[in-house]
This record gives sequence, structure tokens and C-alpha cells, in this order.
Amino acid sequence: MTTAPDETQAGPASAAETWLKQHSGELPKFNPAFASLIAKLDWEAGDVHELERVIATDPGSVVCLLRVANSPFFGLSKRVDSIRHALTVLGMSSVRSIVMRGYLLDTFGLQLDDQLAGDLVTHSIVTGLAARELAGVLKAPEDVAFVAGMLHGVGKLMLLVYARELIERIYQDGATATGYTADEMGVLGFDHIELGVLTLKLWHMPDNIIEAVRDYQDIGRCDTPLKQTLFAAYQLARYLECLRRQNREEAESLGLQLVERIGEKRFGGVVKRVNAEATAMFALSAG
Repeated sequence: MTTAPDETQAGPASAAETWLKQHSGELPKFNPAFASLIAKLDWEAGDVHELERVIATDPGSVVCLLRVANSPFFGLSKRVDSIRHALTVLGMSSVRSIVMRGYLLDTFGLQLDDQLAGDLVTHSIVTGLAARELAGVLKAPEDVAFVAGMLHGVGKLMLLVYARELIERIYQDGATATGYTADEMGVLGFDHIELGVLTLKLWHMPDNIIEAVRDYQDIGRCDTPLKQTLFAAYQLARYLECLRRQNREEAESLGLQLVERIGEKRFGGVVKRVNAEATAMFALSAG
């Protein structure tokens, strides 16, 4: 596994590099093997023993999973107290997204009841789910697309953890829109995309994922199937978020762009599958 070349080595450190260096002793540790394993598991086949084994390796995922299963959203009379019981109650597809939500929260040391953190993490996971669904259409590897989607907003999570007072007012709606990069530049001198790329390099993520995250908002630079998949997945996650917030004008615009990109029939199918898997997470984010 190689990492993208560090384009900043030849000149002085950027504002993002300087900021990251100041926090280098406390950076979160991300385990890409766990995320990749979750992405590769055959959830549809429903191998409960294997799912239990994998989920049990991450305590944060277990806590989040049990909390969701016991939430009022499901209205159960008997308490869910095991991974297997949660798998039965929630269904395999919902569990995948909930497990990854718990994993990201745990990685960054964020609390389950932190509304803004929950919104950001939920958006990241929905983008990952959308990328996995769109990968087959756009000819990208499904597991790689899922991880890239999940990590596309890692810079926002870094800012939330280490510069919350500075950026909280910017992320009023979970920071899913594209316009926030200018606001971030105005406050910090760099944006979440640059910070995310630097973080992924420190985590030794593969070149193709780093480059896709770098270009995920710029269709003009999306010259590979993975980049095109992540761009479309981000649009789809925003589309679902706009529908949930009843921002129908923006949702319609995003929907038309996606239909043009992947076709109306495929668009309807992908939206249905991603939304079904994300429902439990949306309910948890809403409190």
C-alpha cells in the first residue's frame, strides 16, 4: 500500500500543516482494516457468527449498536443486551451503518448524544453507503468506495474535535453543503478538505482514497471511477439530507443531476436502498 506524495515538502508548511502539527500528539487513531472488513462482509448472506465476531472487536460500535436497538424508535418491550439480539431486531443492513457510526464516534472520542457530531458522522456513513451502491454503476471497487465515502469528511470531524468553538457556528446544519469551505478558509486559513487529505496521509491511507477525498467536490477533477463515485455519493447523501430537512428545491436540483449521471431507474433503486439502511441512523441523529 502506497500513499499519495506529499506535495507540500518542497515549500513552507501550509496553515493546515502547521495546525495539524500542533495537535500531532493527540490525533485520533483510525484502523482502516476494521472499516475495510465491514465493507467486505457479505451482510446480505447473514452470517451471524461472523458478524458478531467482527462487531465485537470494536467497543464503540457495540455501545452504539445496543443504544440504537434500545431506543424509543423501535419501541421494544424487552431490553436488547447482546450483539446477536441487536442483529435480529435491527436487521443486517441497518446494523452495518450503525456499527460504522459508532466506530467513527469512538475513533474521534465523540459522544453518542453530541448532536452536531452525530449529524456529521451520519452524513459520512450515508455517503459511504451511497458510494458502495454507486460503485457498481460507475465501475469502482465497492469496498474501497465505501471507505472513501466514510472518510470524505474526516477534516470536518478533526475540526469539530480540536477547533469546535471556532467552527461550530459554521456547521449549523451538519455541514453537508459545499459552501462551507470558504467559511472555513475565512476562519482558519484552510478548509476541511486540505486538513482531511493531510490526516489521511498521516493514517497511511492509499493514494486512490486520498485523491478521491481531495477532489470530491470538484467534478472537473474527477477523472477516475472512484472519484466519480465519491462525487455522486456525496450528492446523493446531500439529496437525502435535503429531503429529510424538507429543502425540496435543493433536493430536486441534486436529484436531476444524479438522474443525468446514472439514469432514472438506477437512481430510484439506489435511493431506496441507501435510505432504507440509513433510517435508523437518521432516527438516532434526530434524538
